[in-house]
Amino acid sequence: SNLGFSGTYAFMPETYPAMTRFRFHYSQSEHRFAPGEFIDRSSFIESLGLQIQFDYLLGRTQWQGGIQGQSYRLRYNLGTQSIGQADGLSSGGLFTSVQHTFTSEFALQLGVHLAALSSAPDPFWEPRIQLSTPKWGAWQFSAGWSKRYQQLLAEADPRDATQVFVAWRPVPKGQPIPAARESVWGVTWDAQRTIRWQAEAFYRD
Repeated sequence: SNLGFSGTYAFMPETYPAMTRFRFHYSQSEHRFAPGEFIDRSSFIESLGLQIQFDYLLGRTQWQGGIQGQSYRLRYNLGTQSIGQADGLSSGGLFTSVQHTFTSEFALQLGVHLAALSSAPDPFWEPRIQLSTPKWGAWQFSAGWSKRYQQLLAEADPRDATQVFVAWRPVPKGQPIPAARESVWGVTWDAQRTIRWQAEAFYRD
């Protein structure tokens, strides 16, 4: 079973080129896998997140910054591996980015996120970059790169060859927080005035 909802409130003064946005989201997911008559494995994850973001418009340049926080509540039972485990996690941080638009299609965005995780003693820096190129005829390209730290791990039972059941658990104490580097490439083709094709490729290590 899955449950989720979110909301955003935005405020922009009439005489000042700035915007304030308040966001929140809540999600809950519970999974059970019973190969026989009994529930052999189960997992539950609940998350609540809050964010305050400020946008300041400076002509072709836009600045963004803010603060965010998120909490998790976990329960998982993986049969013989771990029975009845329950954990709680939280994270928070500050973020800022600057985007400059050179032309209507050509834009560059640089940002950084200072993340504090409840399972790590020190905060982490998470850089981000995004670029959209000028159009070459009917074609336009985009690319992005970011580095993120993840204190939640996906746990699969080795008895399940198809991995149809996955539980989420925190990084074990004493182990380093894993980092993921993500890259996204995109292409847009305006085939006709009323037809636009888009494709994206995603890579994570």
